[in-house]
Order: sequence, then C-alpha cells, then structure tokens
Amino acid sequence: MVTRIPAQERHFVDLSWIQAYWLFSYGEWYIPGNVRLGKLRVFNDDLIQPREGFGMHPHEELEMVTIMLAGQLTITDDAGERTIVHGGEVHRISAGTGTRHTEKNQASDPARYYQIWIFPDEPGLIPSHEQKDFTQMSRQDRLLTVASGKGQPGAVTLHANASVSLSTFSPAFALEYPITGDRCVLLYVTSGSIALNGTLLEQGDQGRVTGEAKELSLASATGGSFVLVDVSS
Repeated sequence: MVTRIPAQERHFVDLSWIQAYWLFSYGEWYIPGNVRLGKLRVFNDDLIQPREGFGMHPHEELEMVTIMLAGQLTITDDAGERTIVHGGEVHRISAGTGTRHTEKNQASDPARYYQIWIFPDEPGLIPSHEQKDFTQMSRQDRLLTVASGKGQPGAVTLHANASVSLSTFSPAFALEYPITGDRCVLLYVTSGSIALNGTLLEQGDQGRVTGEAKELSLASATGGSFVLVDVSS
C-alpha cells in the first residue's frame, strides 16, 4: 500500500534559529499512529541559521544519518572530537550505549540537511561515527545508496537492515525498485515531482509504502529529486 502525505501535513517548527519540518511525531508534536515507519523513527528537514545550532545533548540506541544539502554543520562529541559535514557529504552516528554531542552551523550561510534516525538491529553498540563525500558520485537517473546496512560498497555503514538512497530523475525517466512484504519505504521529494506506483508526489510530499510484495514503480514526467529510505518492518 502506498500512502501519500502532502507537504502541508508536515509539522513546521520555527524557533528563529532553526526552521524544520518533522515527518514523524516528536517532542510536543504527537499524533498517534505517526511515531515511526517500521524501524524508521525520525525524518526531519532542517534549516539552521548562521552561527546557531544545538547545544550538548544525549542520544542512545539509534543510527543517525545526516545528509547535508547545503552549507555545513559542525558536530562535536563529549570526547572533544570535532567533525565538519559539508554540502554533498553524509555523516552517520551510531549512538549505541550513549553519546552526547553538539550540532552547530559555524558558517555565514544557512545549513540545510536531512536528519534520519533508524533503530539498530542490536542494542549495546559502542558509539561510533563515519562520514563520506558523495559530491563526485552521480545520482542522475539512478539510486545512489549513501547509507546501508546491507554491505553496499561506498556507502556509510548502518548497523541496521536498512538503506538510504538519493536520486535525481530526468523528465520521462522511470525505474523499478524491488521490495518484499516485510519492508517499509519512505520516499520524500526534494524538488520536482515523482510518481510512486502511480501516486503523484510533489516537493515536500512523502510516500509511505507498507505491505508491498512486488517492485515499486518510480517515475517522473517533469523531473525531480528525492530521498528513499528502506527499512525493515
């Protein structure tokens, strides 16, 4: 089954220093039945203003993927290790038994990124992180897997039976994506429009797939870019 959730149903947060769209219930925004999609717990579309960001805060038992779309984000953990994630790069934190970090935009331009949280397959992992640059890898008319727990070469490693892929479709391009009934898929449109099994999704829309035991059809009449998250149910 494919469920379309239009852009206007996202939860919008504006705290002056951050503007964000939340796809799943979090914090004070709670909608029963919208807490997760299989092992996918969070998908946020964030914009942090210059010289702003999150102070030190804790996480545990999550695989946390940051996809930088524009600008840069500086992540500093409680051990003092500092990482800068630039546009086009992907960063993964395995929170495991517990980690604390800050996330700051220390640049003069806004930082836009997707934040994705997935539950790991096994608890009690030692906290770790990994980062890779995908700016030289084409996502045109193909799925570029940037995070994977399935041993995908070149992707950051997830400790979960999941994958995160990016793509940009040319007008009139289409492909099939294999799926089994025990998988859940979220497709979030960054720009343009994408048809998912014939359901039209436009910028900011999301398509959620559950219980499908056949290939998914992905197509675009006019062109579009998107992120696709594939998790176990």
